Amino acid sequence: MEPPLRRARSAAAWALAASAFAVLAVRAARETRPFGASIELAGKFWKANAATRMYNSPLVREDREFGERLWKLDREWPPDRDVVLAVPESAPEAVREARRRMAAYLLAPRRVLVRLDKRRDFDVELLTRGP
Repeated sequence: MEPPLRRARSAAAWALAASAFAVLAVRAARETRPFGASIELAGKFWKANAATRMYNSPLVREDREFGERLWKLDREWPPDRDVVLAVPESAPEAVREARRRMAAYLLAPRRVLVRLDKRRDFDVELLTRGP
């Protein structure tokens, strides 16, 4: 037979654990979308193709035109050639880095090298190999 104090502690621990799980369950039920909405969102995700997933990427969302151009070049260029991203000197550092990341993401496994340029627009070209 167990001592009464041990049984009381065990009962208190079980009650505390059960109440904590109940609080978590209530919060989850309040903050979670309805089950039907979750199923609908999952269906949209699985029906999407590579292009629509690319458009919804946070890297590409801000400049879809440049992202689409990189997407097309990725299919045309050989994967073993490196790429040069020409960035305008006047572009802020944050914009340069965002474009470099986008190019590296969409043109992988190629290396993306950055070159400052006096042009106004961003440009991408294959790296020319020496003689």
